[in-house]
Amino acid sequence: MRQYLLVILGMGIIFSGNAFAQYSQDVEIMISSSSYSYGDKLDYNIIVEEITGEDAIIFITDTIGNKSQLFSIQIYEKESRVIAPFAFDSIIWREGTYQLELQYAGASSTTEFTIE
Repeated sequence: MRQYLLVILGMGIIFSGNAFAQYSQDVEIMISSSSYSYGDKLDYNIIVEEITGEDAIIFITDTIGNKSQLFSIQIYEKESRVIAPFAFDSIIWREGTYQLELQYAGASSTTEFTIE
């Protein structure tokens, strides 16, 4: 009898743990190229599973590890294309690898690109 009680209690814990699991949607940031040259514009797509009315926030981490917010955009479609208004120039951008991170509705996605 004691073994059955432990099994039933154990199953209850498993079921109650699943009852509180939160849904986390899939998001993706897809970059148009893995490498850019000076004069090129950053070009990427934001892909979301569900439109929530929240803003998508893009962070960039530079070649030495400094992370800052690059851009924020309200999502109206499941796929949104973003093209930077200004081209990469050698005064602001160093050669090397950068990371982009998308945060939207509690989910995130990252990708990298290089300026050569």
